[in-house]
Amino acid sequence: MASIDTASVSSIETIHYPRSNVPVALSLLMAVTALLYLTAENLVDSLEAMTAANPNTISKEFLSLIILPILSNAAEHSTAVVVAYKGKFDLVVGVAVGSCIQISLFVIPLLVLVAWGMGKPLSLLFDPMETVVSTATNG
Repeated sequence: MASIDTASVSSIETIHYPRSNVPVALSLLMAVTALLYLTAENLVDSLEAMTAANPNTISKEFLSLIILPILSNAAEHSTAVVVAYKGKFDLVVGVAVGSCIQISLFVIPLLVLVAWGMGKPLSLLFDPMETVVSTATNG
């Protein structure tokens, strides 16, 4: 009979639980929030300086409606690519579905406002078939 090493058996039976340090987690949350605030303020200040320096070429509307969403979507898609490379496909699907929902929640009210500006009647009251298709495509 083969003998069983007692050292390996005891290491298999030992379960290590992660320790949660609440004060460190809360202080880290506050530090990250403060850094995020400073970064957002710096971004807003730099965009205002850019539009003030070039008033005829770059408008605030162009930066806020075109450039910033493109950059934020690029960050979201790069996150999805990195996570897909690591093999976490459920997270990739979650990012993709979340992106689709964000876009549809932005585009539909925007189209209502554009139609209103053009004098065409368009409301958010959809037919049942349109509602089913929209729900099915957005997950």
